Amino acid sequence: NELMLRCGMMNDAFQKQVKAVFASASQSEIGAVFREGPLKRIERCRAKTETDYHSEAFPNSACLLDIIRCTVTFSSLDAMVAGIKWFEQYVQQHHGERSCCIKEIMRIKNGFATYDHSKPDYCDIKYNVRVSVDGLDVVAEIQFLLHSMASFKVKSHKFYNVIRKQEEFENLKQVSSIRNNAGKKLQTLCANGDHKGIMDFLIHAKIKTLDDLRALDGLTASVEKIYQHGHLKSLKT
Repeated sequence: NELMLRCGMMNDAFQKQVKAVFASASQSEIGAVFREGPLKRIERCRAKTETDYHSEAFPNSACLLDIIRCTVTFSSLDAMVAGIKWFEQYVQQHHGERSCCIKEIMRIKNGFATYDHSKPDYCDIKYNVRVSVDGLDVVAEIQFLLHSMASFKVKSHKFYNVIRKQEEFENLKQVSSIRNNAGKKLQTLCANGDHKGIMDFLIHAKIKTLDDLRALDGLTASVEKIYQHGHLKSLKT
Protein backbone atom coordinates (compact mmCIF):
# COMPACT_ATOMS: atom_id res chain seq x y z
CA ASN A 1 0.00 0.00 0.00
CA GLU A 2 2.86 2.39 0.77
CA LEU A 3 4.45 1.66 -2.61
CA MET A 4 1.15 2.25 -4.43
CA LEU A 5 0.60 5.52 -2.54
CA ARG A 6 4.10 6.72 -3.39
CA CYS A 7 3.65 5.85 -7.07
CA GLY A 8 0.32 7.67 -7.15
CA MET A 9 1.94 10.80 -5.69
CA MET A 10 4.86 10.75 -8.17
CA ASN A 11 3.09 9.64 -11.33
CA ASP A 12 2.04 13.10 -12.52
CA ALA A 13 5.57 14.53 -12.26
CA PHE A 14 7.01 11.55 -14.15
CA GLN A 15 4.47 11.73 -16.99
CA LYS A 16 4.94 15.49 -17.43
CA GLN A 17 8.73 15.07 -17.47
CA VAL A 18 8.79 12.43 -20.20
CA LYS A 19 6.20 14.31 -22.26
CA ALA A 20 8.28 17.49 -22.01
CA VAL A 21 11.45 15.70 -23.14
CA PHE A 22 9.85 14.60 -26.41
CA ALA A 23 7.75 17.73 -26.94
CA SER A 24 10.87 19.76 -27.75
CA ALA A 25 10.65 21.55 -31.10
CA SER A 26 14.08 20.19 -32.03
CA GLN A 27 12.59 16.71 -32.10
CA SER A 28 10.21 17.35 -35.01
CA GLU A 29 12.27 15.11 -37.31
CA ILE A 30 12.04 12.25 -34.82
CA GLY A 31 8.26 12.32 -34.70
CA ALA A 32 7.93 10.78 -31.26
CA VAL A 33 4.42 10.28 -29.88
CA PHE A 34 4.08 10.24 -26.09
CA ARG A 35 1.27 8.30 -24.41
CA GLU A 36 0.65 8.28 -20.67
CA GLY A 37 0.16 4.84 -19.17
CA PRO A 38 -2.32 4.01 -16.40
CA LEU A 39 -1.14 3.13 -12.91
CA LYS A 40 -0.87 -0.62 -12.57
CA ARG A 41 -3.86 -1.84 -10.55
CA ILE A 42 -3.15 -3.06 -7.03
CA GLU A 43 -4.81 -6.41 -7.84
CA ARG A 44 -2.35 -6.93 -10.69
CA CYS A 45 0.57 -5.91 -8.45
CA ARG A 46 -0.42 -8.46 -5.82
CA ALA A 47 -0.82 -11.15 -8.47
CA LYS A 48 2.68 -10.49 -9.84
CA THR A 49 4.33 -10.55 -6.40
CA GLU A 50 2.56 -13.82 -5.57
CA THR A 51 3.39 -15.49 -8.90
CA ASP A 52 6.29 -14.02 -10.89
CA TYR A 53 8.22 -12.84 -7.82
CA HIS A 54 7.10 -15.23 -5.08
CA SER A 55 10.60 -16.69 -4.72
CA GLU A 56 12.39 -13.32 -4.62
CA ALA A 57 13.89 -11.93 -1.42
CA PHE A 58 11.62 -9.93 0.88
CA PRO A 59 10.18 -7.44 0.12
CA ASN A 60 9.35 -9.01 -3.23
CA SER A 61 7.19 -6.00 -4.14
CA ALA A 62 10.52 -4.24 -4.81
CA CYS A 63 10.60 -6.22 -8.07
CA LEU A 64 7.62 -4.22 -9.39
CA LEU A 65 9.29 -1.70 -11.70
CA ASP A 66 6.34 -0.68 -13.90
CA ILE A 67 3.62 0.56 -11.55
CA ILE A 68 4.01 3.96 -13.20
CA ARG A 69 4.73 3.75 -16.93
CA CYS A 70 4.34 5.42 -20.29
CA THR A 71 5.05 4.71 -23.96
CA VAL A 72 6.87 6.66 -26.66
CA THR A 73 6.25 5.48 -30.22
CA PHE A 74 8.15 6.15 -33.48
CA SER A 75 7.53 5.67 -37.19
CA SER A 76 10.84 3.91 -37.92
CA LEU A 77 13.77 2.20 -36.25
CA ASP A 78 16.07 5.08 -37.16
CA ALA A 79 13.70 7.52 -35.49
CA MET A 80 13.45 5.30 -32.41
CA VAL A 81 17.24 5.05 -32.10
CA ALA A 82 17.51 8.85 -32.44
CA GLY A 83 14.76 9.34 -29.85
CA ILE A 84 16.40 6.99 -27.35
CA LYS A 85 19.75 8.75 -27.78
CA TRP A 86 18.03 12.09 -27.23
CA PHE A 87 16.43 10.79 -24.02
CA GLU A 88 19.73 9.39 -22.70
CA GLN A 89 21.51 12.68 -23.39
CA TYR A 90 18.74 14.62 -21.70
CA VAL A 91 18.98 12.53 -18.51
CA GLN A 92 22.77 12.76 -18.52
CA GLN A 93 22.71 16.56 -18.87
CA HIS A 94 19.79 17.40 -16.57
CA HIS A 95 19.58 14.66 -13.89
CA GLY A 96 21.24 16.94 -11.33
CA GLU A 97 18.70 19.72 -11.78
CA ARG A 98 15.85 20.11 -9.32
CA SER A 99 13.39 20.55 -12.19
CA CYS A 100 14.28 17.10 -13.59
CA CYS A 101 12.65 14.25 -11.66
CA ILE A 102 14.32 11.50 -13.74
CA LYS A 103 17.64 11.01 -12.00
CA GLU A 104 19.09 7.79 -13.39
CA ILE A 105 18.60 5.03 -15.96
CA MET A 106 18.52 1.85 -13.87
CA ARG A 107 17.94 -0.89 -16.45
CA ILE A 108 17.49 -1.38 -20.18
CA LYS A 109 15.54 -4.37 -21.50
CA ASN A 110 16.02 -4.64 -25.26
CA GLY A 111 13.42 -6.94 -26.78
CA PHE A 112 15.10 -6.67 -30.20
CA ALA A 113 18.21 -8.41 -28.84
CA THR A 114 16.38 -11.76 -28.91
CA TYR A 115 13.89 -11.00 -31.69
CA ASP A 116 13.25 -13.93 -34.06
CA HIS A 117 12.36 -12.71 -37.56
CA SER A 118 10.99 -16.15 -38.45
CA LYS A 119 8.39 -15.75 -35.67
CA PRO A 120 7.08 -12.15 -35.83
CA ASP A 121 5.79 -10.95 -32.47
CA TYR A 122 5.43 -7.83 -30.33
CA CYS A 123 8.72 -6.18 -29.43
CA ASP A 124 9.86 -3.04 -27.61
CA ILE A 125 12.72 -1.51 -25.63
CA LYS A 126 12.01 -0.83 -21.96
CA TYR A 127 13.90 1.70 -19.85
CA ASN A 128 13.53 1.59 -16.07
CA VAL A 129 14.42 4.93 -14.53
CA ARG A 130 14.77 6.26 -10.98
CA VAL A 131 12.27 9.02 -10.35
CA SER A 132 12.83 11.37 -7.40
CA VAL A 133 10.26 13.87 -6.09
CA ASP A 134 10.53 15.71 -2.75
CA GLY A 135 13.03 13.22 -1.37
CA LEU A 136 11.02 10.14 -2.38
CA ASP A 137 12.30 7.67 -4.98
CA VAL A 138 10.55 5.10 -7.13
CA VAL A 139 11.39 3.15 -10.30
CA ALA A 140 9.25 3.83 -13.39
CA GLU A 141 9.15 2.32 -16.87
CA ILE A 142 9.29 3.88 -20.33
CA GLN A 143 8.44 1.69 -23.32
CA PHE A 144 9.97 2.71 -26.65
CA LEU A 145 8.30 1.06 -29.63
CA LEU A 146 7.29 1.46 -33.27
CA HIS A 147 3.84 2.67 -34.34
CA SER A 148 3.25 -0.70 -36.00
CA MET A 149 4.05 -2.50 -32.74
CA ALA A 150 1.72 -0.20 -30.82
CA SER A 151 -1.12 -1.09 -33.23
CA PHE A 152 -0.31 -4.78 -32.89
CA LYS A 153 -0.31 -4.44 -29.11
CA VAL A 154 -3.81 -2.96 -29.10
CA LYS A 155 -5.22 -5.63 -31.43
CA SER A 156 -3.61 -8.52 -29.55
CA HIS A 157 -4.38 -7.22 -26.04
CA LYS A 158 -7.49 -9.40 -25.54
CA PHE A 159 -5.60 -12.48 -26.66
CA TYR A 160 -2.69 -11.51 -24.41
CA ASN A 161 -5.06 -11.30 -21.44
CA VAL A 162 -6.15 -14.89 -22.06
CA ILE A 163 -2.53 -16.08 -22.14
CA ARG A 164 -1.73 -14.07 -19.01
CA LYS A 165 -4.66 -15.63 -17.13
CA GLN A 166 -3.36 -19.08 -18.06
CA GLU A 167 0.15 -18.18 -16.87
CA GLU A 168 -1.24 -16.75 -13.62
CA PHE A 169 -3.21 -19.95 -13.03
CA GLU A 170 -0.10 -22.10 -13.49
CA ASN A 171 1.91 -19.80 -11.21
CA LEU A 172 -0.79 -19.80 -8.56
CA LYS A 173 -0.71 -23.59 -8.49
CA GLN A 174 3.01 -23.36 -7.80
CA VAL A 175 2.47 -20.72 -5.10
CA SER A 176 -0.26 -22.84 -3.47
CA SER A 177 2.20 -25.71 -3.26
CA ILE A 178 4.72 -23.43 -1.54
CA ARG A 179 2.11 -22.07 0.84
CA ASN A 180 1.11 -25.59 1.82
CA ASN A 181 4.73 -26.42 2.64
CA ALA A 182 5.09 -25.82 6.39
CA GLY A 183 8.80 -24.96 6.20
CA LYS A 184 8.32 -22.45 3.37
CA LYS A 185 5.37 -20.88 5.17
CA LEU A 186 7.44 -20.40 8.32
CA GLN A 187 10.23 -18.77 6.28
CA THR A 188 7.75 -16.29 4.77
CA LEU A 189 6.36 -15.38 8.19
CA CYS A 190 9.88 -14.90 9.57
CA ALA A 191 10.95 -12.73 6.62
CA ASN A 192 7.89 -10.51 7.18
CA GLY A 193 8.48 -10.32 10.94
CA ASP A 194 4.93 -11.54 11.52
CA HIS A 195 5.30 -12.74 15.12
CA LYS A 196 1.52 -13.17 15.51
CA GLY A 197 1.45 -15.25 12.34
CA ILE A 198 4.36 -17.32 13.64
CA MET A 199 2.46 -17.99 16.89
CA ASP A 200 -0.67 -19.02 14.96
CA PHE A 201 1.46 -21.24 12.73
CA LEU A 202 3.04 -23.02 15.72
CA ILE A 203 -0.40 -23.63 17.22
CA HIS A 204 -2.00 -24.95 14.02
CA ALA A 205 1.07 -27.05 13.15
CA LYS A 206 0.94 -28.51 16.68
CA ILE A 207 4.53 -27.55 17.44
CA LYS A 208 4.84 -28.22 21.18
CA THR A 209 8.50 -29.03 21.71
CA LEU A 210 11.90 -28.03 20.34
CA ASP A 211 12.13 -31.45 18.70
CA ASP A 212 8.89 -30.74 16.81
CA LEU A 213 10.36 -27.43 15.66
CA ARG A 214 13.67 -28.98 14.59
CA ALA A 215 11.76 -31.51 12.50
CA LEU A 216 10.49 -28.75 10.23
CA ASP A 217 12.22 -28.30 6.88
CA GLY A 218 13.82 -24.91 6.46
CA LEU A 219 14.17 -24.07 10.15
CA THR A 220 17.72 -22.78 9.67
CA ALA A 221 16.64 -20.63 6.73
CA SER A 222 13.78 -19.21 8.83
CA VAL A 223 16.15 -18.17 11.62
CA GLU A 224 18.51 -16.62 9.06
CA LYS A 225 15.66 -14.50 7.67
CA ILE A 226 14.84 -13.23 11.16
CA TYR A 227 18.42 -12.03 11.64
CA GLN A 228 18.68 -10.76 8.05
CA HIS A 229 15.67 -8.46 8.43
CA GLY A 230 16.19 -7.61 12.13
CA HIS A 231 12.91 -9.12 13.35
CA LEU A 232 14.23 -10.08 16.79
CA LYS A 233 10.74 -10.09 18.27
CA SER A 234 9.96 -12.97 15.93
CA LEU A 235 12.97 -14.87 17.27
CA LYS A 236 11.61 -14.45 20.81
CA THR A 237 8.28 -15.87 19.60
